[in-house]
Amino acid sequence: MTGIQSRSVHGTLRDQIIKCALAPDSRLAINEIAAQNGVSPGSVREALARLSAEGLVVAEAYKGYRVAPISLKDLEDLTQTRIDIEALALERSLAKGDLEWELLVTSEFRRMMAQPVFSADGQPSAEWATLHNRYHNALVSACGSDWLLKMRQMLFEQSERYRNLTISSIHEAAIRSEHERLTAAALARDLDAVLTILRSHLQKTRDAVLRLVESGQPIVSVENGNRLISIA
Repeated sequence: MTGIQSRSVHGTLRDQIIKCALAPDSRLAINEIAAQNGVSPGSVREALARLSAEGLVVAEAYKGYRVAPISLKDLEDLTQTRIDIEALALERSLAKGDLEWELLVTSEFRRMMAQPVFSADGQPSAEWATLHNRYHNALVSACGSDWLLKMRQMLFEQSERYRNLTISSIHEAAIRSEHERLTAAALARDLDAVLTILRSHLQKTRDAVLRLVESGQPIVSVENGNRLISIA
């Protein structure tokens, strides 16, 4: 039962961290989380240890756990590293992808495009975020390296925290157009075009965060509009 509880609370906390419902650098109280989720403190500790290994939580000696902080320096490093890893995975996937891969990419693209990017209240759609993840997983699924896919997924999830701070400022039409072009280039095995779109795709999040910081506007969690998030 403990294992089941640990997996459940791990999934819940992971989603809350990625969506910024749990603010970066905020303290994670084990007993409070256990009570909120109806699980044992031991299950929460196991979940937090896993999240720490995934880079989403930081363990502090004698202080417990905090949500991993965000910063402009981290964003720059993360963006460039993700471009490097994603480019390698895409290069291999485009070279090795067969008809089954093409069908998977096409299928996940259509599912994603059928889902609104924003919900009725104007907030980013959780359903679209899930389909967006599946679509990008499909693009690199033929790369042939489990280690490369694991590294890429960790970077993707870290990037999502920054994207979720800024996605409301991006027009849905632009998001859809970019993914249409990316899909067409991938299916045409046009690596140069794919990498150009990829760099633009990832740099937009970085640039959007930079604009917010430079404007002096408070950055707030999209899941909790009254929660300020500092980034420096």
